[in-house]
Amino acid sequence: MSNLIGTTDYPCIRRDPTPRPGLALIGDAATASDSVSAVGCGWTFRSAAWLADATAETLAAGGNLQRALRSYRRARHFIDKYDALGRQEALAKPPALLQRAVRAAAVTNPDIARRVAMFAMRADDPSVLLNFKVAVRAFAGSRLLRLRGESSITPARQSAGTHERAGSAPAHGS
Repeated sequence: MSNLIGTTDYPCIRRDPTPRPGLALIGDAATASDSVSAVGCGWTFRSAAWLADATAETLAAGGNLQRALRSYRRARHFIDKYDALGRQEALAKPPALLQRAVRAAAVTNPDIARRVAMFAMRADDPSVLLNFKVAVRAFAGSRLLRLRGESSITPARQSAGTHERAGSAPAHGS
């Protein structure tokens, strides 16, 4: 076991992905703001693929590279949306009421759980999770939990056999 290391001053860097004619930046050279491990590597591979997709044909044909780089810039808007959220997370403030409701709802609602997973993997646009429909369902779910007398926050770690409900199977086969 090692010590937990964190920061409340995570450096958020965003640069123009096409700062000069014929120059394109990918990965952390363009955007570094998500403190979640390995996300930067994912952005690097994705932006490299977007850059190749946007420019390969044009470069092979000797066409207008600036137009191709505009296409690359448009593809990177996906990263920019996550970048804005990453900048908020980097402030290390307590989670907002909506964040807490969505996390609580993901425990019991398979659709919201799937959306949280897609969001966490950066596999879909942030709107997969951050939209009115999900917010309503999350708040309704957390309200129902409170009405039933259940906690909307699940303990991170439970010792085997100590917090099981009657009739449920023991945790981890014990």
